[in-house]
This record gives sequence, structure tokens and C-alpha cells, in this order.
Amino acid sequence: MGFRRVYFVMLDSSSLTLLVRRWSWLLIETPARAAGFLTAVAILAALLLRLELGQSWNLYAAGTQVTKAGDDYQLLLQNVGSAFQETGGELVVLLGGSTIRELTADDALLSKQLTAWCERDVQFVNLGSSSQSFSESWDIAALVPENRKRLFIVGINPNRLGFDDDSVMTELSHRPSGIPVSFSLLWNVALHTGHVGSSERIISAIARQERLGAKWRLRDVFVAPQPVARKPSEDSLQPDRASYREPVWTHAEKLRQANAYIATRVTDFRNRYRAGVQWYNRFHDRFKGPNSDVKFVVPPTDKTFDKVNELISTDFLNAIRLLGGESRTIDLRNRVRDLDTKDFFDTQHLVAKGREKLHPVFFDAVTRALGCPLRASQ
Repeated sequence: MGFRRVYFVMLDSSSLTLLVRRWSWLLIETPARAAGFLTAVAILAALLLRLELGQSWNLYAAGTQVTKAGDDYQLLLQNVGSAFQETGGELVVLLGGSTIRELTADDALLSKQLTAWCERDVQFVNLGSSSQSFSESWDIAALVPENRKRLFIVGINPNRLGFDDDSVMTELSHRPSGIPVSFSLLWNVALHTGHVGSSERIISAIARQERLGAKWRLRDVFVAPQPVARKPSEDSLQPDRASYREPVWTHAEKLRQANAYIATRVTDFRNRYRAGVQWYNRFHDRFKGPNSDVKFVVPPTDKTFDKVNELISTDFLNAIRLLGGESRTIDLRNRVRDLDTKDFFDTQHLVAKGREKLHPVFFDAVTRALGCPLRASQ
């Protein structure tokens, strides 16, 4: 046995020697090689720095990109690029899933009304998107220029609270989002949560934009595309980003959806909402500051969703309390008395008629959060 040990050690040493000889060209033995190595490192660092600072990640901000009504992620990317400039007024950023995307009227209308009522420049932007993950919402918020005053309004519901640390790590490491992240965003998340995402998300997100139809060129690394603000939607109550229209589902169809929700999501919410609350509280602690505020918004639901609420109401109220209660939460449920089942496409997504009814209530909630004067009727 002793002989065999010595033999294998000698074999390993010989293999190592051969390997070193084979890759000897990697050794920096001359000034020329050292200069070449340093030059290559400098060029690579310059490219990475330019990619980081040039906002070339947001291809859909450029006027050369074509987007159409209903192109969920394309419109999201373009809105991010056009809204998040270093100069401009106060920002109100709405984040969340598809129920949030369908919640409000056109951004241009709300921006105009908020600016007039508050008597200062206020820019409203709805950046909700289909199945938007917590990680994706964080990435969007981290892109907002910190030199502009800002209010983050983050949509919550039982589904968005029903996740845990493993879910977030999966999103950070493997799931390409609509927002291409950069090294600074990865470090931003790591610094404030203790979780490190994969740098592969940078490449996979750009690849996703190309699959969506974005035209990307190498020169975009050096010359960032000029963002172009979107024109107001033709119908302010049916924004381009909105996907749900009449006719709405029948009562039987909505009931089936509510039953499916009970079968697939209620247990996850009950088991995981405390972990979800911790993540949203981390979001609050990260983005709340002297120049910014964070509010959580609970959207209204169709009355057929009441059977779900009966099973989760106690836990959901506890979740709201753990998120800071009324001081941090805008609960829109039961705030509009004349909302009916014809205002919801399914159990949770509003159509234009519902948005029209909710609009004054949502507007008042935002003005209150901004510290603007309240209307006389209040």
C-alpha cells in the first residue's frame, strides 16, 4: 500500500509539471507580456464600466425600438428608460404584478393632475408587469435616480406575499427578468439583504430583450440610446400597458378561478406570508429615506374573491399590521362603494369602467402620501 501511495504522488507531480509546461504561455515572464496583460485588463474594465454607467441595458428606451399596446415587458422597459432620468420633477413609482398594472389610468393623465393639484412637478409612472417578482420590483426601484424626490407605491396581495427566501434566491440567480440588472444592482441587493444574485442575469436579461425584438448593437455599449417618452394613450382609461378589456368573465368563470386560487395558493400564503413580509420590510428600509417614501397598496377585488378572503383575512390583516399598518399601507378594498362585478375582468383585474371609478380614490390616496392639500370633499 505504501508503494502505491508514493507512485500516485509521483504521477500527480509529473502531470502537474506537464500541465505547467503546456500552459507556460500564460506566465508573465517578460515586460511585453506584462504590458499586454495590463492592456487587456484595462480594456475589459473600461467596457464593463461603460456598460454599467451608460444605461445601454435599457434598449427599449430608444426611439428606434417599436412597441405596441399590450407589449407588457417592452412597454415596461421603455417606461423605465424614459422616466428615470437624472433631471425632472418628483417621481411616483407604482410597482407590482398585473393587478397593479391594470389599476390606474394613463400615466400622462395622473402626472398632469398630480402636478396641477400639488402645484409642483410630479411624474407618475405605473411600472406594474405580469407576474412581477419581488426581485424584479427591487431592480426597478434601484434604478430610480436618488437625486430626485420619489414615492414608491408597492402592490401587495396574498399571492405576492406567499414566498420565502428560497423563492427570492431562485429569482436572483436563475430567473431572467424584464429589467436587465447590472453589477451595482446585484451588490445593492446583496448589501441590504445578505443574498448574492448571479451575474449571469445581466447577460440573460439582455438576451431576453433581443428575443422580445430589441435591436442591440455593440455601439450601444459606448453611446447610450437616447430615451424617448411615450405619447399619452388614446384612451386615458385604457392605457397601452393594459391587457384586460370587456366583456368580463361570467360569474361561473370567476368562481372557478377563486376555487383554483384556494386550491393552489391559500396554503402557501398561510405558511409563507411572514417571510414575505420580512422581504417587503427590507424593501421599505432600503428605499425609505430623507428624499423618498414607501407605501404598500392593497388593490380591490371582485366580490367572488370574498370566499378566498374568508379563509385568509385574519392572516392578511396580520401581514398588513407587520408591514406597518395604516401608516405605511393604502388599502383600496371597499373604498369605492359602487365597484361591481362588471368592473373586474376576472376576480382581480380591473377593466376601464373600474379604473374610472377607482381613479378619484387612488388620486386622493397618492396626494395624501405626497403631502399635498386634500380635496374639500375629504
